[in-house]
Amino acid sequence: MKYIKKYSSLIVESVRDDLQEFCELNLAYLLDGDFVIAIRRRDNLPRGMKDHKQGFIISFGVRVEDGVIDNNAGFTWNDITNHFIPFLQRLSQSYTIDKSIMVRLQQGYPYGHETKMVRPTSMMNHDLMLDAFTDKLIRNISISVEEE
Repeated sequence: MKYIKKYSSLIVESVRDDLQEFCELNLAYLLDGDFVIAIRRRDNLPRGMKDHKQGFIISFGVRVEDGVIDNNAGFTWNDITNHFIPFLQRLSQSYTIDKSIMVRLQQGYPYGHETKMVRPTSMMNHDLMLDAFTDKLIRNISISVEEE
């Protein structure tokens, strides 16, 4: 039985690596600049959370020196829209995206933020709902995808 668990965890890591490669290829222009993505498993979240299930969370934000997301830095929707929307469209064709994407907005002080939940279709179609944060700084964007 101990070998089955190891094999299962290798499969999950392979899926995670494939998702990481997919994101890096489709966001190459932004990732070559000041941005970075981080992918973590959803089943590593505490069991009481509604997001605790099979799959991954893709977090997108501004890079700091060691390659992690700087939650104190911000960017505007206009900074990324031309590259992020096509990425989101390709992601939705290859993976099952949850019904909402979390957008954390900067509120002008380092530890406060406002969270908006946006439908992937709204983001891809650039609906009017996005106008609510086009002039605000975004801390990060988190997309949950189900494990295929």
